Amino acid sequence: MPTPGRVGKSGESDLLIRRYIFCCMEFFITFTALFANLLRPAAGTNLRKLTMRYISKSLLLWLLAVVLLAGCRKESSGDIADLLTTVPSGAGAVVAVDLQQIITKAGGKVTDGKAQPGEKFAAALGKVAAKPELAQFFDENAGVDASAALVFYASGRWYLTGRLRDPKAFRTWWEAKGERFETSGELEAARKVAYKANRFWWGLTDIDIPSVSDYAALSESRSWASHPNAPVITGSNHEVTFTLDEKVLFSYVGSELRPGQLRMALSSAFKDATALSGYIDLLDGKMIASVTPVSDDMKPSELLLPVGKIDGDMVKKLDCSAFSVWAVAVPSKLSEKISSIIGGLGLVPGGVVEAMRAIDGTVVVAVDASGQGVKGAVETNGKNISQLTDLLATLGINSVVDGKRIQISKGQVVGKLPVTSYASDFKGAFVAGAVDMTETPGMQTPGFKSSVDRMLLVAKPDGKGLRFEATYFSPDPKRNFLLTWLELGLK
Repeated sequence: MPTPGRVGKSGESDLLIRRYIFCCMEFFITFTALFANLLRPAAGTNLRKLTMRYISKSLLLWLLAVVLLAGCRKESSGDIADLLTTVPSGAGAVVAVDLQQIITKAGGKVTDGKAQPGEKFAAALGKVAAKPELAQFFDENAGVDASAALVFYASGRWYLTGRLRDPKAFRTWWEAKGERFETSGELEAARKVAYKANRFWWGLTDIDIPSVSDYAALSESRSWASHPNAPVITGSNHEVTFTLDEKVLFSYVGSELRPGQLRMALSSAFKDATALSGYIDLLDGKMIASVTPVSDDMKPSELLLPVGKIDGDMVKKLDCSAFSVWAVAVPSKLSEKISSIIGGLGLVPGGVVEAMRAIDGTVVVAVDASGQGVKGAVETNGKNISQLTDLLATLGINSVVDGKRIQISKGQVVGKLPVTSYASDFKGAFVAGAVDMTETPGMQTPGFKSSVDRMLLVAKPDGKGLRFEATYFSPDPKRNFLLTWLELGLK
């Protein structure tokens, strides 16, 4: 017969539940959450904020900007390779976007470097008219060649570089936006934008004229064109492709997970992980964003942890609807290693680490938007169960021990996501989660929750490595995600 566990005080916060009970899950989700933190840097960020930031509006805003800030590769891989000659070899991040493919899928086209968005796409683009760095690609009077562009990070700044169809028109267009150009050697430079002949550079905050002058005069051997990872950028079939090295990664870490801690976590989990590589695809009804820790040769870094696979039947048995549902597969060997890593980082008290050693198998948890309703199950090794149930009790969580499995609950779980429907998506993954985006903090602006209604996060083996993939779903499965986002998400 199932044995009831003790029930402790209620009212503990969702942060405590996530941090103490499922720290093993959050440890790995953090790798993906860090990706979002890189895209919208902020100080004073703790693990919970990192995790939630991944599913927040900021990531989508950045992805939209990247999609609209770069150019075509499929028919212009030579152009992209040529543009790499104006990117320094030491650039810590390089992003290329197949804008032609994106525009075509959204009902438009690119002809002779001119973007012809089409009626529906053009109407939606009115939302970005206030952002000249985006609008220049779609206004034929700006003189920009919309067929190819790159975004890169170097010398402490983010830059956009591309080609010009008409340098004179480009200058006139930007001067109408308030920029004032001055000659600096062979460079014509203003506060945020500069050009030389048929090339231009735009800075996210401003530009460093000496640095841009150097980029404009780079030899191929000093540029990213000679970088061993250049084929990753020029040869991809995805709509957005990027690489991000560890220097950039570490420079955007929040205060709680400091660079030294991140290096320890990465080295403990992956062999020779020196960069992140990923892609973004905008499809009908959804957007897929993927990231993989890679080594110097851009192959997936070998995962050093003995990860497990989520048991889909565990998810099926969680018969409820929730705001979000998360699952992670933690075999005993992994539980031991995670406990050692987390203990070494000093993120949680020693008693919690010991309680976590009881976990052996799938952990699945469904919660409501308030964090006060929790329902789930934990597979254990049959050891230290009392320590785990005691910990649960101190957090006000009911536990029922049934053999090696613990059923947990707290309050009432309500929400829009039918948990059992995610069993197939979660099955075989190491970490997986689904979130109702319409109820997520930061997603409440009018129109935004109409453009993205839910998110699915899955981490699965990729060769010997681990690939994190997030899928954002929009309400209309037959409509291109970019159109839905432009028309509804920017209200």
